[in-house]
Amino acid sequence: MRIENTKSFKKLKDYCEVEGFKGWDPYDGLNSKVFKALCMDKVEFFRLAWIQLFKRNPLNLRMMMMVPKEYNPKGLGLFLMGYCNLYKADPKAEYLEKIDFLANKLIEFKTPGFSGACWGYNFDWQSRAFFLPKGTPTVVATSFIASSLIDAYAITKNTAYLEVALTSADFIMNDLHRTPKTEGFIFSYSPFDETCVYNASLLGSRLLTRIYSYTKEEALLEAARSSVVACTNAQREDGAWIYGELALQSWVDSFHTGYNLECIHEYQRYSGD
Repeated sequence: MRIENTKSFKKLKDYCEVEGFKGWDPYDGLNSKVFKALCMDKVEFFRLAWIQLFKRNPLNLRMMMMVPKEYNPKGLGLFLMGYCNLYKADPKAEYLEKIDFLANKLIEFKTPGFSGACWGYNFDWQSRAFFLPKGTPTVVATSFIASSLIDAYAITKNTAYLEVALTSADFIMNDLHRTPKTEGFIFSYSPFDETCVYNASLLGSRLLTRIYSYTKEEALLEAARSSVVACTNAQREDGAWIYGELALQSWVDSFHTGYNLECIHEYQRYSGD
């Protein structure tokens, strides 16, 4: 089994490197040049239906519908985490080269105009709750990317990576909305919505606490704890969380519950709480 896993991993790694870390995303249908030429991109129903067509279709329509392979900032952040893990297990120069390449690409792809470093996706995204234009920063993408830059700093000692990551706390603290609860509050998903999505708020808490471990800024720890308290209070008796508080976000899945548990664990690790 271990040999088969290693072969599978190497095959995937080689493919991603050959593609230059560019690719498609399950939700990137609105990047279709055909869709834009048909002028359907101004209507919410068509945007949502088009995304679901691409996401759920057993056939990949992207080449036919002219969806280009592109850099996805969150994807680059996950690649960066992966190469940091590879380097820690086996410190090869080729992994270090990839770490520097990916970290610098991520700094290049920051979304301008906000209080601190932040990132979004490389496509317009229509959900049932809201619409986010290409590049709109989200706490989810920002959390993974800033964390990966901190990982890269820990290996390379390149202070530029750490400095950029630390400013992400300003984005979370100043640009995201907060919905008050009986105890604590929930961070919004982006600066342009006020939805209460538990895994998004907890990802923000995790990042704030990790940044606190460097800066010792008490306000970051206080905000992180307020979000964690509000989210843990929303846990169901069976241990799960619904995805979010809107009626259309009331589903339960192991994927996002896993995010929540991981973030709470990391909050405890960095805060000592």
